[in-house]
Amino acid sequence: TRDGNFLVCPCGDEVKIVEISTGEVKLTIPGDSEPITSLVVSPDNRTLVAASRSLNVRVIDIATGEVRRSWRPHPSPVADMAIDSSGGYLATASADRSIKVWDLQGGFTTHTLTGHEGVVLSAVFHPKQPLLFSGSEDGAIMVWDLMLGGGSGGVTGSISRPMIARLAGTHFSAVTSLSVSHDGWRLVSGSRDKTVALWDLKALLAAVAVNSGLSKGKNGGATPPPSKKQKKQQQQQQQQQQQRVISDVKPLVLIPVYETVEAVVALPSVPSLMGLGLS
Repeated sequence: TRDGNFLVCPCGDEVKIVEISTGEVKLTIPGDSEPITSLVVSPDNRTLVAASRSLNVRVIDIATGEVRRSWRPHPSPVADMAIDSSGGYLATASADRSIKVWDLQGGFTTHTLTGHEGVVLSAVFHPKQPLLFSGSEDGAIMVWDLMLGGGSGGVTGSISRPMIARLAGTHFSAVTSLSVSHDGWRLVSGSRDKTVALWDLKALLAAVAVNSGLSKGKNGGATPPPSKKQKKQQQQQQQQQQQRVISDVKPLVLIPVYETVEAVVALPSVPSLMGLGLS
């Protein structure tokens, strides 16, 4: 849990909540006969979301073990889940190569994101902006702006498609884990190709802004107000620019490790990383 007091463990189809200081199992939550594939805890430590190979996703009250809601968000198992910093939205990444974003309280879908060419294995929200990052078995990392579009916004051809960047060519095997630093400026990705990559999100978002015509100075200087026709043309151009996907961003550093990477965590403050002075 976020407060560091409890450890939430998948044990077959069950979930056990263990008090870290004593090692005592405080609560065992029965499963649905199929192994757990992903667990995520809300920022307020009150809600647990569990996904299993049965395709069910369950929203559970951590204090009582009561299942508040259960549904099947995808036709294939959910490989990873994430809850945003407000605790209001859940992302489910699936073997069906899609990610869905859900309103946790209302239980409805806000976005269906498609574009990955492989099973989606990892997902994480940006802590301060409406961005979602996802990684798949083909080594690609997608960046989604959730302010663009909604519903089936990820469908090819949609004007408001929320994919704003595709980071490919760095990892050559499955991206198994993603983590964003607390300040929101660094993304860490881990892969089964035995590498960990550190990405500069400030540079990435600046490139996206330029790509979308949103950078400072783009429309600088005094200009007369546009006519209705000009305004419509500008809106169409902006929509087309938003459709362009950044793909040439490279990581700050690519770190080789000795084994395949299954999980990465961006720590609140790291004075140095592999002697490179990165934080």
